[in-house]
This record gives sequence, structure tokens and C-alpha cells, in this order.
Amino acid sequence: MAINFAIGSQEEVASWGPDAVYKIQKRARLQIMQVLQKRREPCTIEYPQNMYCWNQLDPDDIIRQPVNLGDFKTLLNLHSGLVQLEGLDQVTEGERQRQNAVKHLQMLRDVVAKNIRGRPIKCELCDLDCPTPQLLALHLETAKHKELEQQIMGPPGARSTR
Repeated sequence: MAINFAIGSQEEVASWGPDAVYKIQKRARLQIMQVLQKRREPCTIEYPQNMYCWNQLDPDDIIRQPVNLGDFKTLLNLHSGLVQLEGLDQVTEGERQRQNAVKHLQMLRDVVAKNIRGRPIKCELCDLDCPTPQLLALHLETAKHKELEQQIMGPPGARSTR
């Protein structure tokens, strides 16, 4: 019945005969299957730095709901939108990698300072797993690690505090 409304009146489609309707339906079915089976480019998922931490968003980027519910009770809270303006973030990929490496180094220093135990800690610069914070502290003092750290951070006098 839906094909009748899409193409013409019911009487007009009836005059075509069942073969024409079958061909139209088959062609439509094939086109839909081609669209559904088409290979798509894989999208890369960008995970946040601190995945399970709350309040990581800038309050200015949140779009609040303009709806005022008044005294009514809500079954489900409305979600707030988030502003994502592409093109404004002019950080290059190299700079983004450098920022991530700086955050990683700070996290390693925090693990050593707070003596956080648990699973082995991986130094991504040196690709080394340290089972304890004490071994991580020793690793952070090695010449190889300090050299890689200096390449990322720059000379000690040129370090910026962010």
C-alpha cells in the first residue's frame, strides 16, 4: 500500500500490473541494502584524559535547557547540550601529543609523590612498566628518562607553568 502513495494513485499502480510493482519494490530493496552494507570509514574514539572524573567541562560550554518545569515533578531530567566549535582549537597534532606527554609526566610524578599502589605503572615515554612507585621513582631519575623528558619539556629554564 505504501508504494501506491509514493508513486501515484492506487488505480494508476493497479493498471501497471504486479510485475511492475515487484520490480519497483525489488529495486528499492536493493538500493536500501546497498546503503546499509556500504563500508564506512572507521571513526577513531578520543577518550578523555581523566575518564571517570566529574566536572571536567567548562561551565561556559554547557547549553542549558530553556524549559522551566515549575512545580511539576520530572520523570527524566533533560540533558544539557555541549558547545563544540571545530576550527577554534588551533592546537596541532604535535602540540597535542606534547601536552598529553606533559600530563603523563605529571601523573607519574603524582604516583611517586602519593605512593599510589595498585597495578603496574607504565612510563609511556620509555615504554617501561614499573610494578611499584619506588621503582618508578628510580626510573624517573635515570639518564634515559631525563633526556626524553627534557626533549618534551624543553630546557629547565624554559619550562612554563600551566
